[in-house]
Amino acid sequence: MSFKFAAACLGLALSALAGASVAAESADSYPSKRITIIVAQGAGGSTDVDTRKYAEQLSRILGQPVVVENKPGAGGLIGNALVAHAAPDGYTLLSTSTSITITPSIRKNPPFNLIKDFAPISQITRSPTMLVVGNHVAAKNLTEYIAFAKSQPGGPKYAAAGGVGAYIHLSGEWLHDIIKAKAIIAQYPGAPAAMVDLTSGRLDSTISSVNFLLPFINGKKVKPIAASSGERLKQFPDLPTIAEQGFPGFDSTFWVGFLAPTGTPPAIVNKLSAAFAQIIRAPESVKRLEESGQVAVGSTPEEFRKVIEADVVRWGNIVRSAKVVVEE
Repeated sequence: MSFKFAAACLGLALSALAGASVAAESADSYPSKRITIIVAQGAGGSTDVDTRKYAEQLSRILGQPVVVENKPGAGGLIGNALVAHAAPDGYTLLSTSTSITITPSIRKNPPFNLIKDFAPISQITRSPTMLVVGNHVAAKNLTEYIAFAKSQPGGPKYAAAGGVGAYIHLSGEWLHDIIKAKAIIAQYPGAPAAMVDLTSGRLDSTISSVNFLLPFINGKKVKPIAASSGERLKQFPDLPTIAEQGFPGFDSTFWVGFLAPTGTPPAIVNKLSAAFAQIIRAPESVKRLEESGQVAVGSTPEEFRKVIEADVVRWGNIVRSAKVVVEE
């Protein structure tokens, strides 16, 4: 489905939403009916699976049904825009990730303004990332990887799961730009196919979240080279970050969080934020996340807003530097 066609369909839906009246409701009485959380990707992905877990727990805390609806299409634009233009009453929320902060830089006319159209609720998790190489690559640390990268005709073959403009793609562009090495960016719609080619030796390297890479590292199918987030990894405390090794500011951390439409009453946003913090900071949640290489956050709305604004600037600079273009 083309983006123009999707946008036309979206316009009809938004017209209906625009005419809906928003009933005032106090935080004490909220929620009084079902809450819907939109996931702008298809069912079965990690974001969808995790969101359904949080929805079940949120329902228990708030005492009302919380359902998850998948609205994939146009690279996430359809689902994101549906929430951006929904009634700002706390009954339509968006489960999102780092990827939404890239949208303003790679789309000429997105059907929403990330900063103006959304009210941040809470950053739920932070997923540190790392640079890994296939076993056929002799490099064991970042210095050796840089030497390897510069020795390859055309540069190393880097696996960019998620396609053009995704955070894995942009992380690879950013890394090879700062180490002053060319790279052959191999685009993949999903991670499984990319990892098949990386572990078989057809590709050389990638950056991805620790929770995704752990099984491949434990199975000795790839080798960790450096932490690519801004912090060292609990699972690999002796592995230096890229920033520590002469490239300050490099941080490709991946996060997940929740947004509401702008205009949602602050008292309701704060109530939702507190509920999500209760869910994610529970000892069982913290333990589960640590075991999978993630970090429990549960931020305030204002803290989350600062993360979003900083990422919009960060990824925007990278998109412009790498001259990344996504066809509409």
